[in-house]
Amino acid sequence: MLNIFKDKNFRLLWLGQFLTIFGTRFSELALPWIVLNATGSPLKVGLVIICQHIGPMILAVPVGNWVENKNKKIVSLFADFTQFLAVAILVVAAFFDNLTLPIIGGLLFLLGMASLFFRVAFNSMLPAVFGRERLVDVHNSFEGADAVSTLIGPILAGLSISFIGAAWTLSIDALSFLLSFLTILFITYSFDPIEKEKKSQESIEGTKKLKGSFLEAFDGIKYLLGNKIQRLLTLTQFTLYFSTISVGLLVLVLTKQELELNATLVGIVFSSAGLGNLLGVVVMAKVKQIGWGKLLGSIFMVSSLGVFLITISSSFGIFCIGMFFFDGALSMAFVLYGTARQSITPDRLLARVGSAGVIVSSGTILFATSFSSTLAEFIGSRIPLGITSALIFTTGLFYIFNRSLDKPISKVEPIELEKKKEEVLYEVYK
Repeated sequence: MLNIFKDKNFRLLWLGQFLTIFGTRFSELALPWIVLNATGSPLKVGLVIICQHIGPMILAVPVGNWVENKNKKIVSLFADFTQFLAVAILVVAAFFDNLTLPIIGGLLFLLGMASLFFRVAFNSMLPAVFGRERLVDVHNSFEGADAVSTLIGPILAGLSISFIGAAWTLSIDALSFLLSFLTILFITYSFDPIEKEKKSQESIEGTKKLKGSFLEAFDGIKYLLGNKIQRLLTLTQFTLYFSTISVGLLVLVLTKQELELNATLVGIVFSSAGLGNLLGVVVMAKVKQIGWGKLLGSIFMVSSLGVFLITISSSFGIFCIGMFFFDGALSMAFVLYGTARQSITPDRLLARVGSAGVIVSSGTILFATSFSSTLAEFIGSRIPLGITSALIFTTGLFYIFNRSLDKPISKVEPIELEKKKEEVLYEVYK
């Protein structure tokens, strides 16, 4: 895996991802902390977070279709700079003590839209920049950036909130987007527009043309539900995003309101997740040749155990151990899922499939945020944590008992699609 760092493009993109994730760890703690301090309401925290994901859920498919034949580097640059501007305005509002819930919600909506364009363009660019054979190492290395950021980011964010305040803490996130913009600016990327097939005269006349364009835009969604394996991957995506959002919000509410920990100790709890994440990256590099079905199933079992420990405990130490197991295993699951999705998708559909995936992830995030914040408001955090643990465990069982997924993840290959009446049929294995 270390050989990939010899690639200049990879070093730049990895640094940009590290800086972005590192900065995000600061705002992820600072913004909910500000809202909880001002309102004492987990539900209002959830409503603010939801604003960031409404736009991506609604517009992911047309954005993916639009990005597909655009220069991915230029789109990524514009999106990154927009994210910088959105967070910078949040910082200014915080400094002037004018960070109201409508302002936070509006700026998070803008941030979510910019993030949508960035994710679709950035992920679609990776196979062209690095080649499919290196995707598992690319994803695992990016997960390493996430691990390091999650290890040191939350504890530094907690210290920052405690000693210099929330506004300065948010400014670190703004700076990270600006630095990420610069790293993408200097990568070498050759843009080769995809020549779309000419449609017959009949299919482009009148309403048929509109219908054809509409169906084309939703090719990615049909792919996500194309067969049993793809549906299982979509369930996996739901579980990954649901558990990430729910556990993060519920643990924050639990540690701040029930355990009454200060910002520094809350940061340590979340940094324990980063330590597990870092170990997960190391372990993933050693076990990636194992059949990916059983591997992913086992990983989900370990993650479920971590959430279960948090659910039944009120000990600061057990919370740290639980977050270590939860996020360490989940980081490996994200690598396997991301690699599988990109490996089975033909180049010409990467953007549309990526945008369809954003619909699933954004919808899941909206649901998870509503679920966890509402239950935490009225019945506390323990029951929703238990439900999340059960979901992770159940998803793991689907993989453990699926004997068809016995290939290493690096052996999964794309299969070119055959079109018939504007519908795309997909297969996973030859």
